[in-house]
Amino acid sequence: MRIKLPRDDSPLKDFTTFLQKIRSEVTTLCKDEATRSTSPRILTLLLISSYVISPSALNERRSGTTILDELRRILSLQRFQKDSPICLSLCIVRTWSCGNAPALCDQQALRSNRLCCIQNDAISLLEGAGCIVVRFSKNMFLNHAKYALTYIINLSNGKYMFLKYYGSTNITLAGLAHQHNGFGNYEEYYVDPRSESGRISDLVKDYRHRFYLFHIHNTFNRYYSLRSDKRYLRQQVNDFISQLKKKIDEVQKIVSGTTLVDLLYSYVQLQALYLHTLNFIGDLPGRKLTSKITQKALEIVMPPNSLEVEALMFDPEVPETKEIMSKLSFAEKDLRSWIEDYLKALNYLIKELHENYRKEVDRIEMYYDDIERKQIEWLERHAKYILGILLRILG
Repeated sequence: MRIKLPRDDSPLKDFTTFLQKIRSEVTTLCKDEATRSTSPRILTLLLISSYVISPSALNERRSGTTILDELRRILSLQRFQKDSPICLSLCIVRTWSCGNAPALCDQQALRSNRLCCIQNDAISLLEGAGCIVVRFSKNMFLNHAKYALTYIINLSNGKYMFLKYYGSTNITLAGLAHQHNGFGNYEEYYVDPRSESGRISDLVKDYRHRFYLFHIHNTFNRYYSLRSDKRYLRQQVNDFISQLKKKIDEVQKIVSGTTLVDLLYSYVQLQALYLHTLNFIGDLPGRKLTSKITQKALEIVMPPNSLEVEALMFDPEVPETKEIMSKLSFAEKDLRSWIEDYLKALNYLIKELHENYRKEVDRIEMYYDDIERKQIEWLERHAKYILGILLRILG
């Protein structure tokens, strides 16, 4: 592990070098495979996770290149022979967002929560580069994991190469480097310049690799199924609505309480549910429809600051926590008003998902934007092939 001091930009240099090494290895392997007459055989799997991702960090130049440039280059390494893939690259990015509505970047939103707008801009850049961005996971509040890992699977010789970068660094300028005036974060990170390699058949024997590969498979499979299986999509929406209703009912029972601590607990729970729901909707296909649904919810209440919500979370059964929370400057009148706003927004989203989104599932293609259409074309050609390889590896 290494410590990043505030004026240090080593994490950004190392992260960029990490991506360059992936590109170099894949380029060499793809050239070698192109000279063979055998069937396709190189699959690159890149998984990136970060809480905050900023456009400035994606476009910050080191050693003549940027993170975004390197991701584009890796994902452009697609080689085909008689319509069969010789080389394929998949990049999945795990993060969070406040949905995809234009209202997230209007003046009212920028006054209350600029982070939502910044995240959306970064997600757009990553998707434009060819990455698949995933926001939602059941029971997950925020994605705080910060790492990047890759598997280069060579099916011709039965070998793999594994590289990993991880630490406390978000993909932000302060997290990976610093501003020109010197301001940067104090972080811890690790990147091994050496690559791990071995037999593909040994991957499943290592718990660490088995975990990562299952995670990649399950994340990609869910993303693909939402866009290829209308029954699955409808069921996911139904299940989410059912779970959300139950959680709202539980909160409303607490709201009936009269103590300030009960009201504060309910308020924080509703904020978390609101962000959780916006992430779920953000992962659904048909952005021209989901952005309209989200837009109207934001007119009721803007998303809260996720870190503030996280810091406010507490267990109402712990006496000491109740005492601390009771000292915060929240007025009962304000809490009840805010609770009413979040309940109104959540009930609106339930209604829209139930009555409008579900109704449009069978023709959801009508609501794809340009980026989605490109993704769907790519998924239709390659998703089953990639999932098949992963299943073969995992046994």
